[in-house]
Amino acid sequence: MYNINDNLFTWITGGMSKSKHNFCLSGMPELDLNSIGVKVDYDEYKKRRENIEREFNDLIAQMFDVEPDQVLSTTGGTEGIALGSIFLHKNSDCIDVPVPEYEPMYRVPESMGFKTQRVNPYVKLHPGKGNSLSTTIPNNPTGDLEGERNLEEYLDGKHEMYIDETFREFMFPEKPYTLLHKYPEAVVSTTMTKFFGGASWRVGWMLGNKEKIRELRSYRSLTTGSTARFSLYACMKILEKRNEVQKIVKKVMDENRKTVKEMLPKAGLKFTTPDRSSFVYVHTDGDSSQMAEDMLSKEGIFVSPGKYFGIPTGYRLCITSSPDQFRKDLEKLCEYHEGREKS
Repeated sequence: MYNINDNLFTWITGGMSKSKHNFCLSGMPELDLNSIGVKVDYDEYKKRRENIEREFNDLIAQMFDVEPDQVLSTTGGTEGIALGSIFLHKNSDCIDVPVPEYEPMYRVPESMGFKTQRVNPYVKLHPGKGNSLSTTIPNNPTGDLEGERNLEEYLDGKHEMYIDETFREFMFPEKPYTLLHKYPEAVVSTTMTKFFGGASWRVGWMLGNKEKIRELRSYRSLTTGSTARFSLYACMKILEKRNEVQKIVKKVMDENRKTVKEMLPKAGLKFTTPDRSSFVYVHTDGDSSQMAEDMLSKEGIFVSPGKYFGIPTGYRLCITSSPDQFRKDLEKLCEYHEGREKS
């Protein structure tokens, strides 16, 4: 049995003070709301607070072209993962999680005692009739889409599916898009934390058909009951400025993606595409946990090793810092790898 206190969150919080070159943060820095014209007015909020959740659901429904009763607000993405796991457990025999995968996608159901199995999505998969799928699309940590991970037999409408699509906005669709339109039997979730730099607000949402959202709402009533209304109000203000946020994030991503493609190959590193998310996955041989510890202790280079995504090799490298700082940090990382090659 694994140590529940050894996880991605404790790795990041524990290593932050030692970090000089931080590649662990997959979310954008917190927004300067004034810079995008967002005014969070408490007096206005007080006048609207009784109807805020309904207004929030209406806004999300309008953005994603669904009905308001297909929307459920959550306390960040974390509650979405917990609710998605409960939903799959109640409606399937076993939760299949293709790895590499964002650690909570398998650790949450495993910790709850739900029957869960980690599967290899890079071989042909033949899920059992009662098996369900829990996955991130684009995948965290690789950025891969479903067609690159042999998930077709899960996505045939005959299996229950929970899809976390937190990083879809980093593909910069002109209009907000959800995979619910492609897979109408799925339950999907996302959060304000990553693309919108809204970690402090702790707001996310889930989408599904009306029956499944009613079921998820009943599970939520046993935990938080509802999402903090002032946070919903603030996030509505931010979402109304989506175009302005997108311009800010795209400028950073365009520069940093270009830097990744320029510098990592020169250091002899193989990595996944940076074009669909806020990170790349760098492929390495051997136990990447030891490498990550060595990078942090000797050079202050802070990455997230593969063990926190269900595999022993490779590490996730996030590309969310300011372009000038990112280039300086990446130079140090490349120097580290070049030094290993020479030794």
